[in-house]
Amino acid sequence: SNFQPFSGGYGDFVVYERQAQEIADRVQQGNFSLQGVSVANYYPVIVGYIYALTLPEMFMGQIFNAWLVALAVVFVYLIVRQIGGSEKEGFLTGLIASAYPSLAFYGSLLLKDALVVLLCLIGLLLMLKIIKIFSWRIFFIFYILLTALIHFRFYVGYALMFTFIISWFFVSAFNLKKRAAYGLIILFLLGFSPQLLGYGYYGSKNFKTF
Repeated sequence: SNFQPFSGGYGDFVVYERQAQEIADRVQQGNFSLQGVSVANYYPVIVGYIYALTLPEMFMGQIFNAWLVALAVVFVYLIVRQIGGSEKEGFLTGLIASAYPSLAFYGSLLLKDALVVLLCLIGLLLMLKIIKIFSWRIFFIFYILLTALIHFRFYVGYALMFTFIISWFFVSAFNLKKRAAYGLIILFLLGFSPQLLGYGYYGSKNFKTF
């Protein structure tokens, strides 16, 4: 409906749209380089490839975001089931999430918020699985998702990262010896996630700046 009360008529979605169009044009010409394209994150790159494979219209990006929101609701349901909720409780919680005003609003615009929410929810589900039954494979997937989340919105990523660390040491289903042994390795590895993105070990550069 083009209802944008908080953007002043010009928001990030306009910038993302322009960048996505430029990337789509390059891809269709066989140029997959991002050289010369100024992007703050990879969200417009994803949308640009969607444009290249479908139609170069903002509506296609909005459909993609609506799909991400729908997936996010599915993961809300899975999280409720993971913590012991019934199917009915999971369904009702998912229904509430689907009607959450800011998620519905920002999920309808060409913004990265829907992707951030989805990554965070998947990360929460994996965290719950890890603190119950540890698996290096699941931890590796969690690590990749966490790094992606920090890339798209670093402070949300850090919240998930430190929540995982605290949860591992205080509520994981393992004895103290195993918590300490695995915990030291986890502590060491997680610090490199923001460093891979140039934010410093455990985001030290972000903390100094902000």
